[in-house]
Amino acid sequence: MLGATSDVSLPIADFPGLPNFEPESERLKFNGQDNFLNSGSFGNVSVEKDSELILVGGTYNLSKLILKKNSVLIYSSPTVLNIQEELRGQGNVAILPGQNILPDDLTVNYIGKKLKKDKENKNDKEDEEKKDNEEDINEEEEKEDVADEKANGGKTVKFGKNSFLNFKIFAPNATVRIGDTSTFRGQILARKVKVGRGSVLSREEEFELESDLSKIVEDDGLKFVVDEIVVLLREDATFVDAQQVATAIGGRITGSIASPKLFKIEVQTVTAQQLNAKIQETINLNNPLVLEVVQNLLAD
Repeated sequence: MLGATSDVSLPIADFPGLPNFEPESERLKFNGQDNFLNSGSFGNVSVEKDSELILVGGTYNLSKLILKKNSVLIYSSPTVLNIQEELRGQGNVAILPGQNILPDDLTVNYIGKKLKKDKENKNDKEDEEKKDNEEDINEEEEKEDVADEKANGGKTVKFGKNSFLNFKIFAPNATVRIGDTSTFRGQILARKVKVGRGSVLSREEEFELESDLSKIVEDDGLKFVVDEIVVLLREDATFVDAQQVATAIGGRITGSIASPKLFKIEVQTVTAQQLNAKIQETINLNNPLVLEVVQNLLAD
């Protein structure tokens, strides 16, 4: 009967339980490229600015995972990250699947609470966080997170702006905050989710952030979006390869098609001449995986 109502028992769905795990005290910092980490138990793991870490797969038990500005975390096979205390990424970080790996092949189980037996020096911890927070969220958001953490006990998962993230995360005690103009592929199960402006979330392997129609221009009889290029990569290319192209030209991936390997990349251009120069810059990379670079053309 139309208009009929009935009581619903909450919650509608139960979260699965978090695993029991015991991180170790060993601290690891990774600088530069071609760093690999086998599965196991560790303490604080940080990927330093402009650096890369490849997880070879399996289960990792960590106290903290910190990704500094412009760092990249790659998982080359199905991986589980169990994180006890903190997960944080600064601006322009990327968490990427390797070849033939899907976004949900990385599972993050996040508790967000400090172990009682952890007696880390408080002053050292505060100094470290103060230094690391330079690329995190703004002061107003920081106040919101502090209040939220006091009320609910789980430390907020934070990723700064322009991040490119691929994983599924289970964080029933915490808020997950994704910064402005970021892309997230996978799943988020959390107490609360906050997503910044201009960001895109997708459960699918293929995704697209809608183009800004106010940025359409016409040049030589062609209509295209003035701050977007489309890059065709070889079929054996990965998201890691596409991200490297985007990073090299100062852009960000805002759309992809699995086959053929097409990637839409947003760039910082405001005229047709600047966009053409950016296309030539991409060609000049001489990347053997790049087959074609064009404007994001629009049909009438």
